[in-house]
Amino acid sequence: MDFRSWPGLDLKKLLPLHFVILVLVLIINRYFLRFSICSFFDNYFNDLLCIPVMLFSTSIFMGLIYGQIPFKISNTMIFLAVFATSLVFEFILPSFSTKYTYDLLDILMYTLGAFYYKFFFQ
Repeated sequence: MDFRSWPGLDLKKLLPLHFVILVLVLIINRYFLRFSICSFFDNYFNDLLCIPVMLFSTSIFMGLIYGQIPFKISNTMIFLAVFATSLVFEFILPSFSTKYTYDLLDILMYTLGAFYYKFFFQ
């Protein structure tokens, strides 16, 4: 079966322009703009963008499984994604590696990213 011929598949829903831009900005900031003048872009910008990218990617994969693209992620799932990401990257990993550090502002950025996802992707 051809991917483009699935019933109800709309490529504009599958990859909206603002999602593509979000992923490109995330990649550019991660690999090309490191050590910039502004510490926000070095330390917090990727944390702000990671939750919307992760949740929208998840909604696409779940939509392919359940036949509804994009799949609507509930508020509970959004909260659990922020909670799990915060728990892993801010509490668990810093205890195992010095590469990761606990930072309360990272948790704030994850939460703001969840609000961005909620209001712009759903």
